[in-house]
This record gives sequence, structure tokens and C-alpha cells, in this order.
Amino acid sequence: MPANEVITSARLTYKSIWDWQVEEDRLYTHLLNTVTDPNGPRRSPNWIQRTETGYQYKTITIRGTDNQSGGDNFSGQGYLVGVWNDPKGGSNGKFAIDLSYDIPSTYFGWIADGNWGFGIDPDCHYLSLIH
Repeated sequence: MPANEVITSARLTYKSIWDWQVEEDRLYTHLLNTVTDPNGPRRSPNWIQRTETGYQYKTITIRGTDNQSGGDNFSGQGYLVGVWNDPKGGSNGKFAIDLSYDIPSTYFGWIADGNWGFGIDPDCHYLSLIH
């Protein structure tokens, strides 16, 4: 982040989220202060590159699975942003909501260095667009 820029707020929003199946489930969301590829370094992308004018950051997605084993796969890692359960599961999107979490300013230092991410563990069948 350039020296003259200041982060004043941060929010994660799931747009039109809903659970297409009725079941006991949870959506765990963590802010992670560092990101490493669980598949190993040979597949890890370089998401921070130094350029002539500063740094360039890439957005990446690292996917894995815990095979719906239940529980929070990111437990003890980073900051727990929130846990959510769709009270209207199986609604075919009829009761989809926008779910938003504000990130406390305490964690803005994690965001500023460019090596951060969200750990999302959906022990469920959720559908959404993330913004």
C-alpha cells in the first residue's frame, strides 16, 4: 500500500447467500494475516510483485476441501470474522440475504502488507457471490 493511503474501513459481504439444502451447518469466515498454499510451495503463486512504481498485488483463490467433516477448518488461525447458519435452508434462494462483516481496525495492519486473505469453511451447501 502506498505510504499516502490509509485504510479507514473494511467489510466483507456475501451477496444473496443461501443454503440450498436443509441441514445443520455453519459458514465460518476468518481473516488470515498470511496466506500459504496448503497444496505446497510448488503450486504457490507469487501474489506480491515489486514493480518500478511500488508493489502490485494479485488476487488468488486457493481451494481445498475438508470433505464436509464438520467444524471450523480454520479454527485458531487469524481473526474469526463470523459464523453463520441459514435459518431458511432449502429455500431455493427465496430467502437469500446479504451477509456483511465489518473488519475491526485492529486488523488493518494485516491488510496493509498485501499478504492476507479470507479462510472460508462452508460446512454446508451455500451459494453466494462474495464482494
